[in-house]
Amino acid sequence: MDLKIEPGTPVISYLRYSAKVQSKGDSYRRQTKEFQDFVEKYKLATFGSYEDLGVSAYRGKNLLEGSLRALYADVEQGKVPPGAILAVEDLDRISRQRPRLALPAILDLINAGIRIVTLKDKKIHDQTTYDTEFGMFESLLIMKRANEESEKKSTRVADSWVGRRLKGTRGSVCPSWLRLGENGRYEEIPDRAKIVREIFDLAAGGMAAYTISRLLNARFAAGDIAYEPFKNTVAKKGKAWHPTTIMNLLTNKAVLGIYEPGKVEDGKKVKLGEAIDGWYPAVIEESMWAKVQAGRRTNKRGRKGAAMTNLFSGRVHCAWCSGVMKVRNFGRSSREKEGSGKRHYYVCTTAAQNRGCDASFYFGLEALESAILDHVSEYRLSELFAQPETGSELRRVENEIAATQMKIEGLEKGRSRLMKRIKEADDDDPLIAEYEKELRAEIIAIGKEQAALKAQEHRRISIVAQKDSRADIEARIMKLRAELANADDATRLTIRTRLSAALRTFIDDMRFDPATGTIDVILLGGMAAYRFKQSRLKGRNGGHRVDLIDHFSLVPLVQTGQMRKEPFLSVGRMVDGVVEMVEVPRRAEVFEKIVRGH
Repeated sequence: MDLKIEPGTPVISYLRYSAKVQSKGDSYRRQTKEFQDFVEKYKLATFGSYEDLGVSAYRGKNLLEGSLRALYADVEQGKVPPGAILAVEDLDRISRQRPRLALPAILDLINAGIRIVTLKDKKIHDQTTYDTEFGMFESLLIMKRANEESEKKSTRVADSWVGRRLKGTRGSVCPSWLRLGENGRYEEIPDRAKIVREIFDLAAGGMAAYTISRLLNARFAAGDIAYEPFKNTVAKKGKAWHPTTIMNLLTNKAVLGIYEPGKVEDGKKVKLGEAIDGWYPAVIEESMWAKVQAGRRTNKRGRKGAAMTNLFSGRVHCAWCSGVMKVRNFGRSSREKEGSGKRHYYVCTTAAQNRGCDASFYFGLEALESAILDHVSEYRLSELFAQPETGSELRRVENEIAATQMKIEGLEKGRSRLMKRIKEADDDDPLIAEYEKELRAEIIAIGKEQAALKAQEHRRISIVAQKDSRADIEARIMKLRAELANADDATRLTIRTRLSAALRTFIDDMRFDPATGTIDVILLGGMAAYRFKQSRLKGRNGGHRVDLIDHFSLVPLVQTGQMRKEPFLSVGRMVDGVVEMVEVPRRAEVFEKIVRGH
């Protein structure tokens, strides 16, 4: 059927499909060809093109934030001339919402003088046709059909998943470290499951997703095909290990065997029903999961160098200005041993950048690191970690979780009853308003309880992870240090990352005082403190040495009632060329808080 269109009329194309997977199908090619054929047949002038690829119109996302939103803006600003044609395959490309929502979107364009041509049925939708008796009515039927098709599709997908779950039927779509066995159950792909466990092990050791991805890519590039990249789902291969892939894996409960049913709406996953435990074979133990999740919330550090030079990252500060101490490296002098590499130093960032601190002093990193590790056995960590209340706290949190879950179940039942009453009530029933008010209150209450439950679960994860990470910490540090002495370049980063994570379980802060050349190492929020002092070595090679010169622990002091605030409370200040020990009020407040807490 030929349409009455003047040659040379400006025409705009709008192409859309809902799911990214459709890019592999025929939708884009088909819509593009239909538009090209239309332009050639009527000898039209192409004015512009708008595309929403992988954007759903079922809930109007393309109208809110997609390319179609940009088209509406151009029309409103007069960039598109009245009388121009918007060519679409069908009206459902513009909207698949309910007719009362879809129609205004169509009318906004038509009232602005834009003519819409649907290429599938060769029809013009404009002010003339919509002013006829059945013009708009026909379009409403098309909109209603499109919306019903989307709703049916959504319901079928949901019902399909629910039915399969009820029957216990597994499909071929599953996490990439699993496959569907001949018995209809999921089973591990050994090489991939091994990599998943290694990724969790590295993360539990303190390694960030960026560093893990870089390490795995290096191994694969070196020819180890066991480290071939794979994506999180559908057993697909990847081009490279990406930090996002690692992070998604570390937060995917499928590693615990838990299936969380859901669907993607507007690019976001929406849950469908309750999670199912035991749906997949677990490849990670719950204790490892808890340790990694706790580490993700507390470890906010950025990228690390190839050798992770700074074991104490995030915990080193200038005693004068509280600024961060950064690592700098300098080449050794010509008199020093050839091939001995660079020396690394801690320097105050604030002073180095001339931003108000005069602490221009260099602390030898290697010497300090060795001194702190040399004295690990003297820190009496087992006494500091001794917290008999931890077990009872864990039980208390677990009881709170169980109680909150029961409360949520009760609220959910109440919500279901109210929704049923509203559905069964007559339209003019005066109680509907009251039911709706109660329903809103129930929904708010459920939201609050779910937030409380999430906080309780995070607390439980932290307690479990803390217990696990502090077990045999001294022995672990000694073992890692021994491994580090004989490590090659390929394993050095992994060992130092784990060593750093072990140190972070008890070292809370390190304060560098340039006036005295001392470093105060604060353990467990001030329960103990160790003061080290740097001195320069004599001789041709120079360098530094660091010695432990003082320490204190609140454990015995609190028991006996004796209080000695040095070295935690005092720092050195250079006053008229003389070092004076000055008490810092902020540290005094922290100290008193610690004492009152014990």
